[in-house]
Amino acid sequence: MSNRRVVIIGGGVIGLSAAEHLSRKGIRTVLLDKGSFAQEASWAGAGYVDLRDACRVGGAFMDLCRLSYDLYPEWTERLKKESGIDPEFLHSGGIGLAFQEGEEKAFREMEEKTAARGLKGEWFTGREARKWEPALSTEVKSAWFLPQTRQVRPPRLNRALLRVLQNRGVEFRENEEVQEILQEGGKASGVETSRGKIDADKVLLT
Repeated sequence: MSNRRVVIIGGGVIGLSAAEHLSRKGIRTVLLDKGSFAQEASWAGAGYVDLRDACRVGGAFMDLCRLSYDLYPEWTERLKKESGIDPEFLHSGGIGLAFQEGEEKAFREMEEKTAARGLKGEWFTGREARKWEPALSTEVKSAWFLPQTRQVRPPRLNRALLRVLQNRGVEFRENEEVQEILQEGGKASGVETSRGKIDADKVLLT
């Protein structure tokens, strides 16, 4: 275990994921949240692992999202084995539904950007889409299916992360609000919380 200590502010899925990476490297980690861990958006999110919007934005944002996308299968499998909790990572595919011409045009523009990144989709008429998914509205005019879309169950992913971090001895401090990031020599040296001071070599705000 390294003598370095990192304080992570924020116990959502990003903070938990960062703590998982650091603890795997043997770095002592303190995880803080002003409320409960892995609640709010990290619990209620839809769980899409999807590159459509990232392709639309492009640039460095796309590169970062693609790196995360490519890491997901191995990462979730490792969490499953270590925690005994299945995050239910699935290669599900995703479908965009167009109810009018303007919506189809927007999907066509998105398709151009995803295709340029090597992500190939498929188009269906409304009737073809309803044969595939009978619960779809009769108002659907066309549908764009992108097979590369994946998904995960956020509550199960969060539980798996928490179990792994507990097993690794990460320090959890719930209901402890950070009031100030302390500095020394122009660098973060710790935090002042509602319960006192915590020294750290690095502070990560998530």
